[in-house]
Amino acid sequence: MVPWRQTPIPDSAWRPPIGVSRNDLQAEQDHAAGERRRRRLTTTSGATATGRVVFKARPRTRRTYTYLMWSHAGIRHELLLSEATARTRDANLDHAWKLVHDHALLTPAGRERWPRAVTPPETEDRK
Repeated sequence: MVPWRQTPIPDSAWRPPIGVSRNDLQAEQDHAAGERRRRRLTTTSGATATGRVVFKARPRTRRTYTYLMWSHAGIRHELLLSEATARTRDANLDHAWKLVHDHALLTPAGRERWPRAVTPPETEDRK
C-alpha cells in the first residue's frame, strides 16, 4: 500500500519553467532520454513516433504521475509510468526515461508486458 502523501511535490518538480520554448522542452526530453533517437517509439503497426514524458497532477490529490505519451495516426496514446516523487523536474524526467528504457516501453512487446493501462487503447494500430 502506498503511504499517504502529506504534501504534494513542488510545482517546480514537474511543471516546465514559464517562458521555455518548445525547442528547449524537446532538448530537455532528449537530454533525459539520452539523445533524440532514444525517444523513437515503434507502434504496433511498425510505424515510428517520438515519445515524450509528461506529468499530470491528479485533481484533489497530492500525487503527480508520469506518462509516456506519443501520437500516431491522429491519436494520442498515453502509458502510465509511475508517481513523480523527486524534488526536481530533471530527476523526475530521468527516472521516467530510465523506466521506459529498462522495460523496453518504446517497443510494442515492452508496452504489452507493462502492467499499466494505455489510454486510449492502441486498437487503431492493431487492425
